Amino acid sequence: MKELWQDGRLSVRRLWLQAHISSLITGILMGTFVTFLLFQGVSFTPKPRVHPHTYMGRGTELSQPPDRVETEELWRSCKDLVLVAGHSVFTGANFEDADDSGSPWILLSYQKKQLPAFLNHIRAGVEIIARNKQALLVFSGGETRLEGGPRSEAQSYWWVSDAHGWFGHATDSRNRAVTEEYA
Repeated sequence: MKELWQDGRLSVRRLWLQAHISSLITGILMGTFVTFLLFQGVSFTPKPRVHPHTYMGRGTELSQPPDRVETEELWRSCKDLVLVAGHSVFTGANFEDADDSGSPWILLSYQKKQLPAFLNHIRAGVEIIARNKQALLVFSGGETRLEGGPRSEAQSYWWVSDAHGWFGHATDSRNRAVTEEYA
């Protein structure tokens, strides 16, 4: 035994045994935890998002969540796509004031004078689908600005439309507008 310890073979075997026992215990604990979650009804599959349901400030309260059956029927009837590409992230808490020139949009230097055009694109997309009952509006744009945090261009455009009552077309447009955040 003394010879084993002196040449290092005993310490290596001991470390190997400890590592395997630790791995075994960790695996048993993880398996027990996952089994517990499954019995609690926790789902590991992502749910599709029509639009964000989080409160982000004034002008972002969902007055009434969309009816799922009605919305799916509307989408099935859509034959045309209206795509509004996002170009900026709104970082303010009040989407009702997003059309003010001093509002907190993250704009690159060359975009500073383009904010009215971006807002006109949002309004035009809503107005087009209000006229065309077979059109689906997609606000497209991801989380492109680090300083914008976890808010996307698409979300910003959707919430601006919602805060402005879909520019007078809320009943016609809201359930046919979605966000696409992975372009």
